[in-house]
Amino acid sequence: MSLRQAVELTDDTHPAKLAYFSNLGNSQLLHFQHLGDLSHLDESITSLRRAAKVANDANTDKPKYLLNLGYCQQVRFKWLGNMSDLNDSILSLHKAIDLMDKTHPDNLLYLSNLGSSQQTHFEHLGKLSDLDDSIIHLSQAAQLIDDGHPDKPRHLSSASISQVFCFECLSNIADLDNSITGLCEAIKLTNNTHPNKPGYLSNLGNSYLM
Repeated sequence: MSLRQAVELTDDTHPAKLAYFSNLGNSQLLHFQHLGDLSHLDESITSLRRAAKVANDANTDKPKYLLNLGYCQQVRFKWLGNMSDLNDSILSLHKAIDLMDKTHPDNLLYLSNLGSSQQTHFEHLGKLSDLDDSIIHLSQAAQLIDDGHPDKPRHLSSASISQVFCFECLSNIADLDNSITGLCEAIKLTNNTHPNKPGYLSNLGNSYLM
């Protein structure tokens, strides 16, 4: 309640209002994640959209607002299946990346989220340009992360999935080779006790059978 009051009581021209909108939106997302009430997710998207809209492009926090908005739009798409949410997610994440300092350490997260949304968009509409964009962004995310980082295998696997889709559509052997290379690297970097390793091995086996 206090976050909502902070937004309501603060003049639109006050520099802190953007942060209040963002904090409110993040709090509403947490409420949704704990309670599963979609009204909280709707409110979160409204608050984050307001923060992103009001912030000018020179504001260094704007990419963060857009990232959080794009994530919430992804989540709502997964719950309701409304393509407009997925389209909005891609637009939000594209804008965030355009505004983001390319040397920022969080660039990996932005690229990964955008690539995942584009991969999902392809799965639903079959548009090859989405698949191409997905491969580019997921591959860039994988390249930005150090081999010793525990999330690198997951990013390599995500890029490999899009590359397999591309091979199935176009029969370009280079896509399959790239997928196999990525999965082999993911497997090499993953401890045998990690719960994701069997999935990586299974995907690799399927790639060899194509």
